[in-house]
Amino acid sequence: MNAPVWIAETANWLRLQSSVWGSTALLDAFFDESGTHTGAIVTGIAGYVGSKKAWEAVKTEWSAELSLLADKGVSTFHMTDCIAGTGEFARVDTFFRMALIKRLSEVLSRADIQAIWSWVITEDWAEVVTDLAFLARFPKPLDLCFEHIVRQLRDWAARSGGGERIAPMFGYSPEYYARMADIGRVYGRQTWYQEVLGPIAFGFPSQVVPLQAADFLVHLINAETHHLEYDDLSLSNLGRSLALENATAFNGMHVGGGFDANALKLTLDRFARTGEIGAV
Repeated sequence: MNAPVWIAETANWLRLQSSVWGSTALLDAFFDESGTHTGAIVTGIAGYVGSKKAWEAVKTEWSAELSLLADKGVSTFHMTDCIAGTGEFARVDTFFRMALIKRLSEVLSRADIQAIWSWVITEDWAEVVTDLAFLARFPKPLDLCFEHIVRQLRDWAARSGGGERIAPMFGYSPEYYARMADIGRVYGRQTWYQEVLGPIAFGFPSQVVPLQAADFLVHLINAETHHLEYDDLSLSNLGRSLALENATAFNGMHVGGGFDANALKLTLDRFARTGEIGAV
């Protein structure tokens, strides 16, 4: 098993020499369950941004929770495996798997990190987005999600990150690494990105523990999106899950957002008027 990499080391490696905060965004794409593969319902990116100090606290508590299941073979959290009892969680009873999800959500509820996310309903994109100028700027839904994320990071840096550039790290996924190369394609497209972002990197969740937190949020945001768009409303699904409420409790859910048909139409209208999807 690969040795874990402390987030302090990651932040020191990625950040600029002059950086004080060591702000790092740990992100993942909606690849595991919905992804950007053909026929996907939702394309998106989600994760957290925080200072080096905040991430160190998350790493310490998160690792302590996982260590309670070390005798069952658990070393890395992956939400899909934890829910299904597969992979490293194959020897863990349902009660203990659900209890772990609750406890990890409580770790996140105490962490001074900001949840960020952006998603696009892919079938709405196919029907609504036909403007050639918009498609030249955002050829795929992932391109729009990435810019939306960068805008969230810029606002966070101005508000809470000392105005410093932020180093983004994405969770590495072997199955979809070729598609993640799209991130590299759009990374330097806008010159103002350089004012917000430091070097981009890809990391392994087994080595960089906070990437497991990004996986945690990705699953919850993905499920929430499907719930909002496709589930019939009932008394049992009127609100967000407790896990999502906990995982975003410290700094709230006001930062992220998504694009359904109506939001895409409004975005296209603004782009036609200003050449941008928001203020630069």
